[in-house]
Amino acid sequence: MDRLEALEKNLDITLGRVNGLHALLYTIARELPPEVAAKCVESAEAAKEKIMADSVAAPVPDDMINEMNRVVAEGIFVLKAASKQQG
Repeated sequence: MDRLEALEKNLDITLGRVNGLHALLYTIARELPPEVAAKCVESAEAAKEKIMADSVAAPVPDDMINEMNRVVAEGIFVLKAASKQQG
């Protein structure tokens, strides 16, 4: 296996892990009691603002920052929906 193939394989493994965590966390978020989900929304929104502010100065590609922002916003959306569910 050459270096490029090894990097591609490692990237595939990393993306699989990230996608698995993403799915797991969203599944958990949907099952939270509404009051817990509402508190998580507050915390996630505050964390998102701090993360985005900190990332401006970080030496990472814009695509990475944009994707991180998108995923966090999607998670907040799921938490908001869970916070409005009737028991």
